[in-house]
Amino acid sequence: MSSADRLLALLDLFSDEKSVWTAEDAAAALEVSVSTSYRYIRSLCEAEMLVPVTGDGYRLGPAILKYDRLIRVTDPLLEAARPIVVQLAKDAGEARTVFLSRLYRDTVMCVLHGGGAGATQNISYERGRPMPMFRGATSKIILAHLPRRTLKRLYEAKAELIAESMGVREWREFLDILREIRRVGHCRAEGEVDPGIAGIAAPVFDDHGCVTGSLTITGNASHMSVLEANQLAELVTNCAEAVTVKLAQSGASVPFSPRIVA
Repeated sequence: MSSADRLLALLDLFSDEKSVWTAEDAAAALEVSVSTSYRYIRSLCEAEMLVPVTGDGYRLGPAILKYDRLIRVTDPLLEAARPIVVQLAKDAGEARTVFLSRLYRDTVMCVLHGGGAGATQNISYERGRPMPMFRGATSKIILAHLPRRTLKRLYEAKAELIAESMGVREWREFLDILREIRRVGHCRAEGEVDPGIAGIAAPVFDDHGCVTGSLTITGNASHMSVLEANQLAELVTNCAEAVTVKLAQSGASVPFSPRIVA
C-alpha cells in the first residue's frame, strides 16, 4: 500500500462509532509506525481534513464540508434528481420518505433525501451513510441491474453475507431472485433494514444505460395497502425514469463504484 493509499485509509477510519482517533490507534489500525501515523495526521491537519481535539485525539475537519458542498452543487446525478425528488416527496404523501441512493464501494449510500411533515423518523437511510448492499429495496433494485460478471464477483466475495441477508446459498438462486426483480422493474421490501418500514425502489441509469443508483419511497408498512403500494411503485418508477432521462440529456456519466467492478 502506497503512502497516498494509507493517507486515504486513515481518513476512512472515522465513523459514527469512532469519530476521534489518536495517532497510536490509527497506527495500529493501519499497521504502520506511530511516527508514520503522526506524519499522515500532520498532513491532514495542514489541509484541515482533520483537527485536534482535547487530549491526544483528532476528528474530521472543516475541509470535509467544503467538498460536501461541491458535491451538492456540482454532482450531475443530484442536479438531475433534485427537483424530481422534491416533487415525488409531495406526491408520495405526508407520511412518506423519499431518497436517492447510489453505489459506494460495496455498500449503497443515500445522496439526496426528502419527506413529508408526517414522515416517520425511523429511517436509517440518511445522506452520506453507507447502507447494506444485500438488504432492502434500495439496494436490491441496483443489484438486479448490475452486469452478471459483476454479480458473480460479488457473490464469490460475499457469499456468506448474502446467505445471511437474503437467505440464499446458491449462486443460481441469487441470480434468479435478481432476474425476477429486474423483470418487474421495481423492488418492494419490508422490514429488511428498519423494522416496520416498507420500501419501494426503482433503478436510475446513467447516459450509457448503466445502473447508477435508485430512487426509493418508504413508509410505515402497516399503513401501506396493496393498492397504495402499487400506486407508489408506479410513481417511483416514473420518477426514476425521469431522472434517467435528465441525466442522459446532461451527457454526464456517473460511473460504477470502482470497488464494485474491480
